[in-house]
Amino acid sequence: MQNEIYLYHGTNVKFDQVDLSFSKDKRDFGRGFYTTTFREQAEGWAENMYIRYGGEGRFVMEFKLQLTEELSVMKYPGLTSEWLSMIKDNRLYGGIQHTYDIVIGPVADDNIMRTIALYVAGIYNQETALEQLRPFQAHDQISLHTQKALKYLTYLGRKELKPVKAQSMEESMKTLYCYRDQDITLDILMKVEHVVRLIAAETGKTFDDCLYEFYRSKAYETLQKTGSLMWAESAEFVADEFFREYAEDPDKEKEVL
Repeated sequence: MQNEIYLYHGTNVKFDQVDLSFSKDKRDFGRGFYTTTFREQAEGWAENMYIRYGGEGRFVMEFKLQLTEELSVMKYPGLTSEWLSMIKDNRLYGGIQHTYDIVIGPVADDNIMRTIALYVAGIYNQETALEQLRPFQAHDQISLHTQKALKYLTYLGRKELKPVKAQSMEESMKTLYCYRDQDITLDILMKVEHVVRLIAAETGKTFDDCLYEFYRSKAYETLQKTGSLMWAESAEFVADEFFREYAEDPDKEKEVL
């Protein structure tokens, strides 16, 4: 095991000490402090946080981590079935669904996250998800989950990033969509499954046929659009919007009803 690694953390707030009580729930490897060995990736995280939540600025923090035999470390070598299961358990149940001090593994970018969301939602089985993930390469994420792990983490400094060039409102929304919070992506995909099952139950069509029609609908387009409030509505509401849309278009109505 490599004894020493340098890590980066992107954020929108200034702090010098890591406090695990501020960790968000339902993360890939559970509640914890997330870092990466790629500075550019941390810069993207910082930009994401600032665009989404505002804050004090865009900061990349640098740390040195000592990996010793005292620590319980789990390392996933790639996009494996074990890695998928770890993410599914932690995103479904929250908290920390393991006993490791530190977890090292791939981080899901936008393309990978879509497949993971479909898997967690039960739309993809594990075999299908792994097949979909095969073409992708992923950067890493190193998450620290215990006070014991933090004892071996040394803070080295913080760099403030320059703001990106001024963007139009349309460009800003596109940027926000590219860096959208993964939890919202997951919530939407799980809601899609619920909506499609409601449509299938109402129409007697297969799940796959209804999923295809729903993906073509304005209701789905609105649901997944950045800034839309429809994702906060109930699945029943979204299904009703879908049926209203098809009732207004006789040609579409014949396809699904």
